[in-house]
Amino acid sequence: MLTNYYHIVSPHSFRLFSPTMLYLIMQITILAFGIIREIFNGSTITIQIPQNTNVLSLKHILNVKYPALLSLKSYVVALNEAYASDNVLLNPTDEIAIIPPVSGG
Repeated sequence: MLTNYYHIVSPHSFRLFSPTMLYLIMQITILAFGIIREIFNGSTITIQIPQNTNVLSLKHILNVKYPALLSLKSYVVALNEAYASDNVLLNPTDEIAIIPPVSGG
């Protein structure tokens, strides 16, 4: 069924369906911690992203959807309870968490 596709306009934006560049999409749920809960307005969000999206692309998508993330010094993405590097591909079955900067003392 050809209903859910994204057209990648740039690494920072995307829109549904384009006849030029089609990507199958997947739905993921993201857990939010700390200040990110406030930014997401809840402890979880569910979004649709193109298949074969890596962590770096997810960060770009989230930064567009939630510009307040850009005000943070940094945040990390954890997949399946481990920090993930930017080049790791996401799967719809992954447990994905966004973790804000942590201060210690």
